Amino acid sequence: MEEEIDYLYEYAKIGLLYFVPLWDSAESLAGKSAPLVRVREVTLELIGALTDRGVRVGPLSHREDRLIEPWNLSREEILLRVAEELEQRSDPLDCIEICGFTA
Repeated sequence: MEEEIDYLYEYAKIGLLYFVPLWDSAESLAGKSAPLVRVREVTLELIGALTDRGVRVGPLSHREDRLIEPWNLSREEILLRVAEELEQRSDPLDCIEICGFTA
């Protein structure tokens, strides 16, 4: 998992890490036949690891001077918010609306 976290962190340092590539990483780490609940768990583990490295999390910005509007939340609050948003969506592609990541 550490290698995947490194990859995602570097991605977020270069620019905007959208939710979908992070979800794809979670699916890969969870395994091909993993249930959706396991993919969600791994997604939250990845987000937690990224926030531990200082990655900012928030909705995509419409302003030209920033990529996201970072949430001013603790790690635990971020994970709870994302978990609640994931529960409301049946299609992983809709997850792009949850948030993005920048470092």
